[in-house]
Amino acid sequence: STKEISNGFFVAPILSLTRNRIEEHTNIGVWAEPGYNLLFDNNFAMTFGLQVGGTYFAYNNGKTRWRNHFGVKIIIGKWM
Repeated sequence: STKEISNGFFVAPILSLTRNRIEEHTNIGVWAEPGYNLLFDNNFAMTFGLQVGGTYFAYNNGKTRWRNHFGVKIIIGKWM
C-alpha cells in the first residue's frame, strides 16, 4: 500500500548527474544503497544506509577518471 509508512530492509539504485563549476567537471555517479528503516511509536524513524558505487569525472580540459564511492547515511526523522 502506498499509504503505509516504510519499515524494514531496502535496496535502492542511484544514478546522479552533477556539474562542478569551480573545478570545471561533470560527474556521473552510479551507486547501490542497501539499508534498513526502523519505525518507532508516533511515526518516529531511524534509517541506516550504505552507499557503494563509483563516480565518473569528465573535466573541461579533456581528462577523465573513475573514483570509488562509499558512504554511510543515517537519517532521523518523523513521518508526516
